[in-house]
Amino acid sequence: MYKGAVFFDVDGTLINAPKGIEKISKQTEDALKQLKSKGYLACLASGRAGSYINHIGQGFDGYITCNGAVAEIDGEVLFEKVIERDKLERFKEYAERNKIGYLFETHEKCFKRDFPGKKYDRLVERMVYGKANMLDISNMIEADYKRITKLQFGADTEEEFDRICKEFEEDFTLTAHHDGLSVDGAPKGVSKASGIVSVAEFLKIPMENTYAFGDDTNDEEMLKTVAHGVAMTPHAKVLESVAEFITKSVEEEGVSYGLKHFGLID
Repeated sequence: MYKGAVFFDVDGTLINAPKGIEKISKQTEDALKQLKSKGYLACLASGRAGSYINHIGQGFDGYITCNGAVAEIDGEVLFEKVIERDKLERFKEYAERNKIGYLFETHEKCFKRDFPGKKYDRLVERMVYGKANMLDISNMIEADYKRITKLQFGADTEEEFDRICKEFEEDFTLTAHHDGLSVDGAPKGVSKASGIVSVAEFLKIPMENTYAFGDDTNDEEMLKTVAHGVAMTPHAKVLESVAEFITKSVEEEGVSYGLKHFGLID
């Protein structure tokens, strides 16, 4: 059905909320339409939960969310990889005992446990900046533990952060946020990269015809896994060695510029 696929990170790639760009531009929307008309899958690949991407704009055939734990193509959920209950319980007990604020997420909803601190407050703030970006965050007591696909936590010091990460590095795939001292935790072995491979296999898309755009540390494996990795400007330093091409910034229509570079659109 598709001759190739292009996967797009959200924050810092399609939008830049801190600079007031909370929806994809008209030029990007037009680029996606042209990309699809040429037989390519246009798919988001985000650390966000599914409920946290609807506002950014339309034009995508599919969504890989929760850092690769969930994939939805043409409105059909292909897979939903959940965190094992015993690992959630172990993390919850540790966080409660040490008064660490955290978030649990399903594909549709986010749940919070308040132990306010500098980093926890920033963790929640980064999820609800701007009216267009509001996310319904419910209390942890309402969480459906059978469907948790991702967790997040923050720490107030580097020592505390390193201690928590070491405690749970065998239980989860941990990906630090670019602003430091906060992290996503996905099911062990799950990442944007694994989500991309699963989607490509399901749709029988040759990996040599895959592309990905990203800007942050959690995009490293994604850019290494596809045949053609594209780093936005600016980007995390770790992407320098894995990106085939460095495109322009969100404000400079970097997605459209990158697609043109590879001849995927006119």
